[in-house]
Amino acid sequence: MQTGNFYMTDIDTNTVTELNITNPALDTTIVAQYPLGDGAAPEDLTVSTIAKQDYLYVLEAGKLSVKAFIIKGPGQAVEIQEVAYGPLAQQAGLKLDTNNVMGMSLIVS
Repeated sequence: MQTGNFYMTDIDTNTVTELNITNPALDTTIVAQYPLGDGAAPEDLTVSTIAKQDYLYVLEAGKLSVKAFIIKGPGQAVEIQEVAYGPLAQQAGLKLDTNNVMGMSLIVS
């Protein structure tokens, strides 16, 4: 990650928090918080670098969707897309429950 920061989700507040952690003392500073909206229930996230640009992907279990952010710099994650996978799963005959959605991986080749 180019910013050197870390990201965590809070399912109760529907928020992603960007943290800076200083080693070896592990002093932690909140850099920014990104509200996802009511009902998002963010369960997991991942960061990926593609063509020297960092992207943050957040699994919103409560909305059966994934939000994508471009990370322009520390404290500068900007939402660029939301994909609702719930309707796609339903069309394929899969039954998803917001209480049973967790875990996400991103594989870039």
